[in-house]
Amino acid sequence: MLLVDDNPETLNITTAHLQAQGARVIALNSPFGVTNTVRRERPDIIVLDVMLPGLSGGGLGTIIRNESASPIIYFSAIPEQDLRDLARAIANASYVLKSEGILYLAHEIDRLSRRSRPPPRSTRPTS
Repeated sequence: MLLVDDNPETLNITTAHLQAQGARVIALNSPFGVTNTVRRERPDIIVLDVMLPGLSGGGLGTIIRNESASPIIYFSAIPEQDLRDLARAIANASYVLKSEGILYLAHEIDRLSRRSRPPPRSTRPTS
C-alpha cells in the first residue's frame, strides 16, 4: 500500500497503525516521486491526502490513474462534499474523512482489498 501525506504526525501514526494491522506500507511525505513509486512498487491500494504542497491530491489522483488501476482512497480533512466530488471524478476511488479516524480508514482499505482479490479457486476434485 502507498500512503502519501505531508503531515509527519499523520503519516507516522497512520503508517504505524496500518503496519500493526499487517499491511506493508510505503509512506511518502510529498507528491513528488509518487508516480515513480507507483510504477516501481505497484501498490495494491493508494491512500492520498488532498492538501499536498505543490500538487493537490486530486491532481495527483488523475496522474496516478494513468499509471495504475489500484484503488485510491482520498484521506483528508477537507469538507465531505469536496472529498466526495474528488472520489467521483476518478475511477475506482473512494474517500475517508480524517475526522472519521484511522480505524475507519483501515476498514475501507480492507473493504477495497477484499473487492480487488480474485475469488478463491475451487478445491473440488475434477472427474
